[in-house]
Amino acid sequence: MNRYLPLFLFLPAPMLGFAQSYEKNGLPCITELCVGDGLEELSKIKWDRAKSALSLMGKPDYVGSRPMGASDITTVKQIYRGDVSKAVPYLSHEAFDAKAIPLLASITAACGRKELQGTFTTESGNPTAVKIALLTDKNDAAIQRWTVTSIARRFPAAVSAAQQADIRKQLDERYGRFSVSRGRQTGVDAAYAIHDADPLMGGKFGFSLFSNQRPDDYERYLQHPACGGKQKVSVD
Repeated sequence: MNRYLPLFLFLPAPMLGFAQSYEKNGLPCITELCVGDGLEELSKIKWDRAKSALSLMGKPDYVGSRPMGASDITTVKQIYRGDVSKAVPYLSHEAFDAKAIPLLASITAACGRKELQGTFTTESGNPTAVKIALLTDKNDAAIQRWTVTSIARRFPAAVSAAQQADIRKQLDERYGRFSVSRGRQTGVDAAYAIHDADPLMGGKFGFSLFSNQRPDDYERYLQHPACGGKQKVSVD
């Protein structure tokens, strides 16, 4: 045997190539992002400018384009802790974009679950909505991190039943083990669902990936030191 044969001939098959993975740390992913990702991964995406839910067709109300009222600021501070001053418009409108991401790093805690939504469109023209929230660490309620909680994507070009069937087949191959049709499974912390022209998806065919909430989420938020749920309460 030639002892000078190239090394790659002896490498295990999986090392010879790399296939796109649609799962990370047991959670589902799209090409750009995964459920469970944090601010670092979010900062790599070209986000649409955040708009308020009150935006009218053809006249967007961009977040941060007008002053916030005192009641809005008070409401935000009831939930969030840390340096909220610059991030108030985003926290109040429950939206984010590229400008918001570095501001969110200064928010140290939430005393309840609130989600912010950001949007972007893929090169193929597929609108995508991502929601994030401060989630408590599984092992320490005093630690919270901004985390991707859901990803939803629409396919405007999929107008025929044949196109939709083909997309459904591809998605089932990628995310089948997370399917909501299987019910909540032990050890599976996320779910996948197809939306057939769902109004919540803009009336277009699409799908969503989302993390499962823990039954004790509400209590764990209150247990953060900044939220008062661990302080001894006097009966007198």
